[in-house]
Amino acid sequence: MSLLLPLLERVGLIILLANLLMISPFYKRLMHDRQSIKVRWILIMTFSVFAIISNFTGVLISQQVGVDNGGLVNLSSHNSIANTRTLTIGMSGLIGGPFVGFFVGLISGAVRWLQGGSAPYTYFISSLLIGGLSGLVGRVSLTHKRYPQVWQGSLCGALMEVIQMLCILIFLPDKEQAWTLIQTIALPMVFVNALGTGIFLSIILGT
Repeated sequence: MSLLLPLLERVGLIILLANLLMISPFYKRLMHDRQSIKVRWILIMTFSVFAIISNFTGVLISQQVGVDNGGLVNLSSHNSIANTRTLTIGMSGLIGGPFVGFFVGLISGAVRWLQGGSAPYTYFISSLLIGGLSGLVGRVSLTHKRYPQVWQGSLCGALMEVIQMLCILIFLPDKEQAWTLIQTIALPMVFVNALGTGIFLSIILGT
């Protein structure tokens, strides 16, 4: 529970950015032409910025001291980050399709890898998977020139976070450390990701 409130605060920041974005006439026009290459690259740049912000505003999880709130650069091998990167990558795929989702996952995953921590390549792999898979879900709506429903987005958001947990379990070499981390972050991150994705989509659908 100590992790839930800080994560909700981080989601609030991303939702605020989304709200500011969607009141912009420029982005409103873009959303009507999401299949064009130009718009896709603009979405990639926009959501990559969101995802990188998520990387650097996360909650530090230390295997030694538990939940902390600082030191998100050059992490030691005992540290991980609970953040909203999965939410922003997943949203990029749902809105822009697999091309957008993959590149947002690539960029934000590379930044997360450079931050270090416990087996940081794990988050690069999970970011690529989340971007690609959410993009496949988003492509169904994109081809019909619409958006996923809020409940569909929330379900997808929860599933993308489950994929992240599976990647942690599979790729972290220390399985005891992996399981301890999952026990700490899984429930709050799945809940927050589902909630945030639903709210993000409701903002887009309401504009």
